[in-house]
Amino acid sequence: MRIAIICLDGKAPPNALEDIWRQDLDREYASLEKLYATIIARHMRDGGKLAPVIVCDRNSSLEAMARDLNLPTLPVGGPIAGYARFWRWQRKFPALMLLAIGSKSLRFTRSALRMRGKRTTVPCAAFLLRAPTAGMEGSLALLRHCICGSSFIADKIGSALDKVSAKKIAKHQPELTISPPCLDLEAYKTPAQPFISENGAHFVFGMSSSLLPRSGALQVVRAMGSMWLREELPPWEVRMFGTGPRYQEILSGAQNLGVASRLSILADQPLPYSASMCHAWLAPGTDDNELPETLWCGFASGLPVICSHSPLHRERMQIFPANAALRVDNANPQELARAMIGVMRDHRLRQRLVASAASERQAIGLEAMARRIGDLLESWMPREAGA
Repeated sequence: MRIAIICLDGKAPPNALEDIWRQDLDREYASLEKLYATIIARHMRDGGKLAPVIVCDRNSSLEAMARDLNLPTLPVGGPIAGYARFWRWQRKFPALMLLAIGSKSLRFTRSALRMRGKRTTVPCAAFLLRAPTAGMEGSLALLRHCICGSSFIADKIGSALDKVSAKKIAKHQPELTISPPCLDLEAYKTPAQPFISENGAHFVFGMSSSLLPRSGALQVVRAMGSMWLREELPPWEVRMFGTGPRYQEILSGAQNLGVASRLSILADQPLPYSASMCHAWLAPGTDDNELPETLWCGFASGLPVICSHSPLHRERMQIFPANAALRVDNANPQELARAMIGVMRDHRLRQRLVASAASERQAIGLEAMARRIGDLLESWMPREAGA
């Protein structure tokens, strides 16, 4: 059976992305969705029961990525030409599965389903990073299955589908399955070096997505205010990576608490390299749409991790043993400060955290994610197609 993995760029509505940081975040989401599309297609090509083709925009970065990996592609141009080319291609197959990656691929998927009819087609979608945008309820109701990156995304989709059901537009709702997004472990080839307290070396805490709303950066600043008078601690600093609208707010908070000299607010950096220069990783945020690397980067780099006890983190931490990270209250900077001091002072604690997480490190890699999604898709194949 063939599967069309549809991952299109689409266009943002006018004035929908007014802030530069929102545009940057949208590009980051789009880049990850393209990466996921290629990894899922490669997994299926190399051993799955579904033969993949990637439906992408003509002359897009995804087309180039797929060709570099020797993956079959079906580039489409404008709406009319693109639909016509897909229509000619899909006529060759008596049964076809569709997998829309992200919101911007849903409209094309809906049109593809109309070309074929429901009996010969299994329409699915994957929303691994964020929920569909508003106005997609009708297209969602046509799907049989949705893969959701978190319970938050599943709840958002469920609420949207309830609106469709209330209007009696759809006779059924797609099955919602949770499968978390992951990150590219191949990029984290250089593990972080253990902290050695010699010659005045600084203990470095790192965190990413620091300047975004609900990042937890202000909680870190307040925790730093509780730490800086502790004379028994080694020299230490916090490095905050990322872009966003909260630079001045965070800097002013650090200045008011007298800890600005211990804080480095940095722009987006290659996280595999930046994390390897740190000694512990912080993920204090509570954003339900947090990027996977914000938490997983610390585990991928072999760092001890301190994370908030947010709903998203509780869900994603189920992959690891309970003692793989120190978990702190979302709104308690004193508890965060105690955790940071404990990690700084106790090298055995750092070793235990790193060793506990290392046993499940592969579970947060792209290959593990592709296997999980591949197994789901194969389980949704019609029996006669899998025979």
